[in-house]
Amino acid sequence: MARFVHHMLRLLRTFTANPSSLLKAAKSLPDYLDAREFARTFPATSSADAAPSTNPLVEYFDQHTEGRGIWKWRHYLDVYHRHLQKFVNSDVVLAEIGVFSGGRLEMWEHYLGNRTRIHGIAPRRIDAKLHF
Repeated sequence: MARFVHHMLRLLRTFTANPSSLLKAAKSLPDYLDAREFARTFPATSSADAAPSTNPLVEYFDQHTEGRGIWKWRHYLDVYHRHLQKFVNSDVVLAEIGVFSGGRLEMWEHYLGNRTRIHGIAPRRIDAKLHF
């Protein structure tokens, strides 16, 4: 209940500061409710119910709890593995655009092996300060 009240207060502050945002939110409400109803048609699952992963990217992601952060939607890892597994331990060049804290660069090096050349492209100055 406290979480709900916190969110409602945050919404109230937003709408007070920018009244036009209330109109925009009200227009998107039917789509939001339709999406929630659609989501309820899927059975609830948890990671405990899932079979152990055979994807080394998922295993690395799950075990990576310290150091540089990895900011990635989890479902991308299966897509990456499906398309990039043929490049593991081969001479390949990879460019990562938007390195943020650099965790993905480490993940790629771990996954693809030390024969891979990895270049991080940082569009923001804060990203450019990383050194590997």
